[in-house]
Amino acid sequence: MKNLLQPLLTAALLAAAPLTAASGEDVEPPAATAQPQAGAVSADPKFYMARANGYADSGDYELAIADYGRALKLDPKLAEAYENRGVARHLLENFDAAIADFNAALKLDARPSVYYDRGLSRARKRQYDRAIGDFSRALALDPKMYAAAEARGLAHAMKKDYDKAIADFTLAIRLAPETAGPYVNRATSYGYTGRYYGLAVRDFSEAIRLDPDLPQAYLGRAKAYGLLGETEKAAADEAKFARLSRGY
Repeated sequence: MKNLLQPLLTAALLAAAPLTAASGEDVEPPAATAQPQAGAVSADPKFYMARANGYADSGDYELAIADYGRALKLDPKLAEAYENRGVARHLLENFDAAIADFNAALKLDARPSVYYDRGLSRARKRQYDRAIGDFSRALALDPKMYAAAEARGLAHAMKKDYDKAIADFTLAIRLAPETAGPYVNRATSYGYTGRYYGLAVRDFSEAIRLDPDLPQAYLGRAKAYGLLGETEKAAADEAKFARLSRGY
């Protein structure tokens, strides 16, 4: 199963935050998966895993959860089933159940992706310190996991600890320099400090270079230009934001 949480990073974390930032990745539709026939039964947990992954990739999360449960009845040590079921439950906004599944997965296999997943669910519950701990564990296990650095930065930003957020977004940029999201998030944090509007303009501009159709970058840069007194540039960016938001 494709990990569906990583592309949903911003939606997961910014839903409760005043940031204007967006994830650097466009969400691509999951690849089609060969799926056993609905209603069929088997004594092989791989059968239910394959069907559950197919359901999940199609957005049928309740059906996926049921089949992950069937796989776990046949093989209670199947860490992947716990993790994938946790992802499906997270996407249904059942965060407590998702965390319980990630806890079970970690007892069997402490993979960085599971710490990352649990961190996102904890962030949605506004447990930002615990989320930060999970993102840090993910990075300790996989120092190249830029999404964990970006997620940790967003959690710091929601605590209004913008200096730490900026440091994490800088790390994410170093790990994924061609990804627009960390630039937008760092720019937004620069703006919230009330001190670095020029740096915010620079980062929003870099995000626009990487993704010229990213509405949030134009809106953020317009606000930064406005705070710098550059009203004509602000108006141009606001107009561009409006056009992109209308789908032009």
